[in-house]
Amino acid sequence: MANGDKKLAFKVARALYDFNGQKEYNELSLTAGEYVIVDDIEVDDIWAFAALKRDPTQKGLVPQEYLIYLMDSSSEIFDSGSESIDIVNFMETASKFIATESFQENVIDKDSSNAFTLGNRSESEYLYQSYSDFKTYIPLQPCFVRKTLNRLLTFATTGTEDFFISNSLGSLDYIKNPQKKYITEADIHYIEDGPKWKSKVGIFDVFVHDPQKKIFPSYLKSHVTYKVTSCFPTNKNSLGIIKVTVERRYSQFQWFHNKLLKKYSLLVWPKFPEKQITHRFNDEFLERRRSSLERYIKRVVKHPVARYSDLLATFLTCEDSLEFAEKMKEHDNDLIVGQKFFENVYHPDFNVDEGDAPILYAFSCYINSLDRHVPSIINSFRNLRYSIHTGADKLKLFGQNILKLVSKHNFSGTNSSDSSSRNIWCHKDECSKCEKLTNILKITSDALISCSNICKLWAIKHSEKITAQLNEWKQPAKDTTFLYKIYLATLKKYLYADKIDPMHDNESFEELRQRYDTIFNIIMAEIDRIHEEKIDSFKVIAMELLDQEILLQKKKLEILENARSGFEYE
Repeated sequence: MANGDKKLAFKVARALYDFNGQKEYNELSLTAGEYVIVDDIEVDDIWAFAALKRDPTQKGLVPQEYLIYLMDSSSEIFDSGSESIDIVNFMETASKFIATESFQENVIDKDSSNAFTLGNRSESEYLYQSYSDFKTYIPLQPCFVRKTLNRLLTFATTGTEDFFISNSLGSLDYIKNPQKKYITEADIHYIEDGPKWKSKVGIFDVFVHDPQKKIFPSYLKSHVTYKVTSCFPTNKNSLGIIKVTVERRYSQFQWFHNKLLKKYSLLVWPKFPEKQITHRFNDEFLERRRSSLERYIKRVVKHPVARYSDLLATFLTCEDSLEFAEKMKEHDNDLIVGQKFFENVYHPDFNVDEGDAPILYAFSCYINSLDRHVPSIINSFRNLRYSIHTGADKLKLFGQNILKLVSKHNFSGTNSSDSSSRNIWCHKDECSKCEKLTNILKITSDALISCSNICKLWAIKHSEKITAQLNEWKQPAKDTTFLYKIYLATLKKYLYADKIDPMHDNESFEELRQRYDTIFNIIMAEIDRIHEEKIDSFKVIAMELLDQEILLQKKKLEILENARSGFEYE
């Protein structure tokens, strides 16, 4: 189709929040409540290309999350048989629609049950408030909480329900139909006595480093890439390491995380670092994001199931960008997800039974205790950082005041313009004792200021890593509640099968029991893994905290000892 005949697509949208765009990155600044015309071209899933309704010459990129769409060019106001849309006519029609919509918004009765309200405020009032106000208000409003009528929604979305009601196990179906060769060795997983996951690949390390800003003015795009280096040991007893470095974007990390959630729906994965729209090219923010992505991928590779998966291997080792794009498409069409994952998990018989329910309950109580106590630990540690930071400022001020005390220009009786005059804290030009005292106080001042700088650096930078590690265990109960719910739902089905077939002589019920047993094994193996991860994580946190504190005190002690050894006057 020629360019002149190409059908254009536009959308009318309104800004939910204020957005201060950066012109050097072709971003458009918006005010909350302002109307824009969005070009319906694919920029990416985060950004949209838009023009202001009041001034169409002002164009640029705006965050998708900052917009609420009102109408588009596919609306019935346009002739469905038209091959093209005149942007001028679209703008005029959109303006009329906006005016009508605004008028209707103003005449809605606030007490009407049909009006969409947020607390005691209408939707229109919210559209004109700042993002920070909106963000802090959301958690207080129950109308923002997504409610479901299906109490077993988690049971269904994880693929557990499909696994129970399917006619035959996938592994048996594969034996009967050898042409289905989509199951690979990486899709088969084993649970050992314990129960716990059997590790098929040794532990390796991963580092995320060297964030680089890439700007493409001609495509109105900009993004940041990160280098991801994986260090694979050559064998168990060798110190040799094979390093593989790939380049990945934040959106590709996000894609990887979503694939993990879909493929292994009953496993517990670390939270993915949240994206940020504004100041995303700020060096400080890039370092925080790099660090958070590194912590995320390090936790993922510790999982025995993920460590052996083709998905992780593709993400960490596919160096060519075009090949990686093709691999992404293949994984998007992966058939071994949810139910199929359960079908390819193998475990010993009688590895678990219904008597493990108290263990689940104890685990739930234990995890809930973390939910209660870890936030208080984080808060107290934050207060500790703040007190050290403010204490460092006061220590620095104290040192500076000592220095001012002995400065020559702070007392009279000497000629400060005389170049031959020495800076001595004395009314005399020549006084050996006061000269030594002046040097002592200057050394003391320098030592105190140096100690304050080290303390401030610890409070700002070094302790941030510990805070981030603690935050990973801030809400473990929220992340693991679904395990307990699925276990109880499966147990209920298991007991029902026992009631219907107490002699275990019905093949259908026996097959069902095997499937229930598989779910029990997976859940118990995940609980064991979470337990081991908790031990490792808090051990690292404790060691990191003590090591940083020892290093801080050693540096301060070294500075103070050097200062003391420089005293010539006793």
